[in-house]
Amino acid sequence: MKKYISAIICIICVALVSSCKKLPERVGDNMQPDGSVIHASFDGNYNDIIASSFTVDKITASSPASVMLGNMCDPFFGITNADFYTQVSLSTNSHSWGSGAAADSVVLQLCYNGYYGDTTQAMTLRVFELKEKLSTDSVYYSNQEFECGTEELGSLTFIPRPLTSSDSSRSVLRIPLDTNLGNYLIDSSGNFASQSAFKDFFRGIHVVCDKQSAGSILNFDLKNTYTFLRVYYHNDDNDALSYSFGMTSSDASVNHFSHDYESAANPIAFNDTTQQYLYLQGAAGPRIWIKFPNIVQWANEIANEEGTRIIINEAKLVMKGAPSVIDGHQNDTATFRQPVKFVAVGAKFDTDTTYVMLPDQLVSAEYYGGNYDKDKDEVWFRLSEYIQQLINNGADGANDGIFVYVNAGTTTPRRWIVNRLSDDPNNNLRLEIIYSKVYH
Repeated sequence: MKKYISAIICIICVALVSSCKKLPERVGDNMQPDGSVIHASFDGNYNDIIASSFTVDKITASSPASVMLGNMCDPFFGITNADFYTQVSLSTNSHSWGSGAAADSVVLQLCYNGYYGDTTQAMTLRVFELKEKLSTDSVYYSNQEFECGTEELGSLTFIPRPLTSSDSSRSVLRIPLDTNLGNYLIDSSGNFASQSAFKDFFRGIHVVCDKQSAGSILNFDLKNTYTFLRVYYHNDDNDALSYSFGMTSSDASVNHFSHDYESAANPIAFNDTTQQYLYLQGAAGPRIWIKFPNIVQWANEIANEEGTRIIINEAKLVMKGAPSVIDGHQNDTATFRQPVKFVAVGAKFDTDTTYVMLPDQLVSAEYYGGNYDKDKDEVWFRLSEYIQQLINNGADGANDGIFVYVNAGTTTPRRWIVNRLSDDPNNNLRLEIIYSKVYH
């Protein structure tokens, strides 16, 4: 009996070890022959992928992490212009200017937080008083404009120097403002009792950049302690005084963007599904619309021919960058750097072009993708669950396609040109699919 028991125990141990070494099964593997996982590729050369560059009227632009300000001209994207509105706050309530107070100078100081474009070109900034009240409780969009005074408070023509300090938090731009603004604030000290009273009196400022043939877009950190509006003044007792108005998280700010695509040397053809290149840009610039119209038909044809059902193991959308020269124009990616990350969402044209999150986005950021690969000049998204969903929903299911856009477009004007078609299929826009045929 002992021998029989020992033998049974050995058999059980071997079975357990073997089962532990077995790899996890893929969906349908135990229902079909080995080697039935198949690769397919849908290429932009055919109607399997429909894609075009797509414009948007606006993006949310309320109190961004950093505001954009400037003007740049791109041979493909035309002129991009950015300006901003912001409230300012008291640094102390009920400030006393003292007897005989008078302004000596006024300065608007902005702390640099990045740049994009050609910073060797001079630009001109102008400052105006904001007449319309903003609120941190409101949602504002990038195409909104607000009432402002017509009298210029100050201006500055300069060449950007965003990296002039070893301490990036202290690289600042100083715009001299009219001394009359300082006296206006001094003479209105009765409005300094509280933040709300002051903001009812002085609504804020609007900073704009003149349009020009080249230039750059600058980022400024409005919440940095080195960003402020400061009045230098004297009174009967002291001839070297100052008072600062800050811009804090309690102050509303709005970025405003405008695009003149027709000014480009090689203008974008929007909503044209025959174009060789596709265009992406932040700051409410172009995004890409992509649709896979024949994916259900493709799956059904396989099922009807072989009596199988298609299970998507992986579906990966691959986008490759355009060449350095397009139609005789330089695609200067050193000056116009590519975005760091992109987002893909489901399009919903029946709901005023709103968007829905794709199921793959809920898995994990690493699985989903969207990061720009500098070495490959490539971006990919894993859309496995989305493609499976289209197939499962059938020919009558909703299929408005997807939108791809620049991530964090409220804080970056970065752009990228995608190669939709080329002589080399490896450089085309494509959907790479790995699927299994599950037999009924």
